[in-house]
Amino acid sequence: MVMLGGVVAQVGGVGTAEASTVMCSSPNYGYSCVSSTGYQGQPTWGYQVDSRGHNCTNYAAFRLASNGATNPDNLGDAHQWDDQARFKGFTVDGNPVVGAIAQWESNHVAYVESVTADAIETTDDSWDGTTARRRYQRGQSDWPSNFIHIKDVPQGGVGTRLTGDVNGDGKDDAVVMFKDTGTAMVALSTGSGFATASSWSYAHTIGADKYFVADVEGDGRADLVAGYLSTGTWYVNLSSGSGFWQETSWASGHGIGTHRQWVVDVSGDHRADLVTFDKNNGDWWVSLSAGSGFWPPSRWTVGHGAGSASQQIADFTGDGKADAGVYFADNGKWYVAPSSGSSFAGYSLWSVGHGMGSNSRFVGDIDGDGRADATYFFASNGHWDAGMSSSSGFWSPTAWAHGHGVGTHEQFLADVEGDGRDDIVTFDRVNGDWWVSLSSGSGFWSPARWATGHGANS
Repeated sequence: MVMLGGVVAQVGGVGTAEASTVMCSSPNYGYSCVSSTGYQGQPTWGYQVDSRGHNCTNYAAFRLASNGATNPDNLGDAHQWDDQARFKGFTVDGNPVVGAIAQWESNHVAYVESVTADAIETTDDSWDGTTARRRYQRGQSDWPSNFIHIKDVPQGGVGTRLTGDVNGDGKDDAVVMFKDTGTAMVALSTGSGFATASSWSYAHTIGADKYFVADVEGDGRADLVAGYLSTGTWYVNLSSGSGFWQETSWASGHGIGTHRQWVVDVSGDHRADLVTFDKNNGDWWVSLSAGSGFWPPSRWTVGHGAGSASQQIADFTGDGKADAGVYFADNGKWYVAPSSGSSFAGYSLWSVGHGMGSNSRFVGDIDGDGRADATYFFASNGHWDAGMSSSSGFWSPTAWAHGHGVGTHEQFLADVEGDGRDDIVTFDRVNGDWWVSLSSGSGFWSPARWATGHGANS
């Protein structure tokens, strides 16, 4: 313990971390590794901090308070937290879960961010030290002595699976957003797999009707966007590159009664805009992003796609602006209305007889030429056909994959490798498996499992 003017300051060391992998260490005694949490060394529940605002017990208390925990009264130094927590009726065991406090008898505590079968990741602070993110392998000598369960973060529940480049490295990542807890679990792409998922938010935009990840600010990182359709209110959690900041309101009154919504760049300024579609009359409304909010909506076209089976927004022409495409399943016709940057121009016929009998249609640039192509998924046999964009139409579809996605619950096109070509990504809700078939530019390679357990039962 350290005496500060007669006040006992509860502190902890960092002597437990020799065998751990340091994922991030904030320079200059800073807070960059935990910036998404809002922690800046502010004292919580009476715990003291050093002259630079650091202490492991204070950080643990801050994270618990942020999760909604009530003050359990002082738990003492870090090495006392297990005994004090038991005395106060909290569970202390060897079971790591997200939101638990990892505790070492050598006098340190940390916050558990993610858990897998063989490892955990934590964030922590330290007296006379700095904030950091670490990975601990089970069975190693520095594994925590205990896990203290004061306000664990519930996992599971109703989840939305998303893909997008949330850390700005050019590779799309796998995101599962749990609406009942407001928890965003992110598995970053390494280019050959999805890394262990970690929590990027908690209690953010709970209960939203729609979630998206898209770069609305224009900094190259996809942000978390949430919409409440009964009020047309839209909130944005900006990405810091390692987490999502607290939400701020970006729009109100947009999207009430609409049937489809997207967050995508239709003006070509590298900021994703809010787009909605009414299937009854074919109206498309757009709220352009200002970088700090969405402007009031304006109608960009009318009568485009009323009665269509599916609607898609993507840059079909290759000019940097996403266009509005609609597909009619009974005759395989695509109609596309190119974006002028301020409206969707008159639509024209782009295909006839394509993809008939397919279960789902996806659009994305799978050959890397800058133009979004049309793909067709047949669920019974995992067959994928693709029709390349010529900038004014889709060429006749050819087979790109077979046997990928049978029995899966969701499918995506996303550039998870970072080579400019969208790949097939599929998700199995039962076991949380994510499978990827990389694009070669003329077909999809055989699928490989990139993650397991990420979003299981969500």
